Amino acid sequence: AILGSAARPVAPVAATKDRLAGHPGGARSLVFSPDGKWLYTHGTQKESGEEARISKWDLETGKQVANVASHVSTAGCLDLTRDGTLLVSAGPDSEVKFWDPDTLKLIDKIKVAVPAFGLRI
Repeated sequence: AILGSAARPVAPVAATKDRLAGHPGGARSLVFSPDGKWLYTHGTQKESGEEARISKWDLETGKQVANVASHVSTAGCLDLTRDGTLLVSAGPDSEVKFWDPDTLKLIDKIKVAVPAFGLRI
């Protein structure tokens, strides 16, 4: 299948349930890189809903190339800047976190007044 649009093309992928099985507790949010090479998912690592994690997927191979702990409880939301230089996550722990999309290393975080379940940058 080809995912994306003419304005924001995404590489052809044959994504199946088996190929993107990185979040046993379910994925809550996903975002594609602007160049269509990567998919970032934000999901729960455990079926009990504990330990949210961000995964980075290579869309050419379908392989997970990185997986990091993101928020203390269930996964919230995830977005990527238009130029693909900053990945941002937020969650019910009232934290907004800023990540390097290449390495998934945490750059910074801020505490906000309320839990975040939606994010658009």
